[in-house]
Amino acid sequence: MHDRYLAPPLTLVVAALLTLWVPVWQAVLWAGLELVAIAVYTSVYLQFRRAAKPPDESLWVRRIAWAHGVHMAMWSSIVVWAYVPGNLTSLMFVMLVHVGLISLTVVMSNPHRRLLMSDLVAPTVALVAPPLLDGTLFSAGLALLGIFYIALMLMVGLKIHASSTETLVLRERNSELTTSSPRRAMSWSAMRATSSRSRC
Repeated sequence: MHDRYLAPPLTLVVAALLTLWVPVWQAVLWAGLELVAIAVYTSVYLQFRRAAKPPDESLWVRRIAWAHGVHMAMWSSIVVWAYVPGNLTSLMFVMLVHVGLISLTVVMSNPHRRLLMSDLVAPTVALVAPPLLDGTLFSAGLALLGIFYIALMLMVGLKIHASSTETLVLRERNSELTTSSPRRAMSWSAMRATSSRSRC
């Protein structure tokens, strides 16, 4: 249940660190907006998990994509709030946050391939852009390191996605052998897996 119990205090810790580079009111504003984003996408996930199979699956895909996308965008916005060009400490801070964010995204969103791809856009840009704009050889090396890290995590996410899909297919086939009740759609099962993984 990290969305409800771990994400809010993590947000407050990051906001406290933001005060090293921005006025307190800006850090408080960012934390407030992020906490609202957490509350919104947590609510969407809870509604999704409590619902029976929806009449329009694409509607739930869009809802989850928008809710989690706003959450990703808010975290990635610290590249605007916290990054100070030429300040190595702020650069390391921003990159560290986004390395963790990318890892978490791969773990949470891999059951649904389209959601995984869309969730990675904002943190990918936020991880690579600051060192590229810094203009030093060391920063260029960090940018290259970031690119390879993203590629590695994407490969891991797609591999897990393939394994999860195969498991779901086998589960559906086994169910068909043991019962004649209507089967759930594969993509719906994948969305369920995404939601369950996000709430653990």
